[in-house]
Amino acid sequence: MSTAAKTISINIRSDEETKRTFSELCNDLGLSVSSALNMIMKSAVRNREIPVKLTTVTKPVALDDLTDEELLESLEESQKQYERGETYTVEELFEHLDEIDKKQLKLRRHTS
Repeated sequence: MSTAAKTISINIRSDEETKRTFSELCNDLGLSVSSALNMIMKSAVRNREIPVKLTTVTKPVALDDLTDEELLESLEESQKQYERGETYTVEELFEHLDEIDKKQLKLRRHTS
């Protein structure tokens, strides 16, 4: 017996440019538009918040391929991110993930 949820179709309205660029972004992320929208909806329901941040992955650049100026710019940007508090230790990341898990468990118990 299958435990998969029954799927339905949803129609949305969008301007042509937004649809085209969103489709391109999804393609860059290796997703279909349908998969991306499902991810966004599931995350919104689970976390009780919108938006979801998805970014394209850029190909890593070897240090040998960078000019001294590009390397210096990258290091300076990393330092700025650190100073703005946009970096986390591994321990902080796992603590944050534990908090998310606890919230999700609490929501599941509340909605059950």
